[in-house]
Amino acid sequence: MNDVLKMVYGNQKEVELASQKIELGLIDDVKNIANRLKILDGVLSKNGQEVQNLLGDFTVLQSKLKDKFIQVEMDAEDAESDIKEAVKIIDKVVATAKELGIDPKSVKGTGEIVKYTENLEYVIKRVKDFDSEVKKILSI
Repeated sequence: MNDVLKMVYGNQKEVELASQKIELGLIDDVKNIANRLKILDGVLSKNGQEVQNLLGDFTVLQSKLKDKFIQVEMDAEDAESDIKEAVKIIDKVVATAKELGIDPKSVKGTGEIVKYTENLEYVIKRVKDFDSEVKKILSI
């Protein structure tokens, strides 16, 4: 009987120790998860605020990009129209200069027209090169 009592009481003590170990383990788990949650709360709050700030900045930038892009497209259309007009005028100058027997390049302003036309054609090409990228960003 003594052996039976020792086994019963002995098991209770072991059970109590095991129970305390489980409780201590749970307390450690609670502390660990609380610390991790605290760290994540700070990190997520900070990063979330940065994303919110960047989103606000992006919205402002997107609006400016849209306005400027619309203006650039209109300017490019105007430039293309003026280039066509300039070509017509230069063709007339060349024809008239030939009739008069003078060098068309000697007519004042023709060099500037050629220079600006070449530059505008280059800029228009660059605008068209980034056209699809801008439209994708603006989703238009």
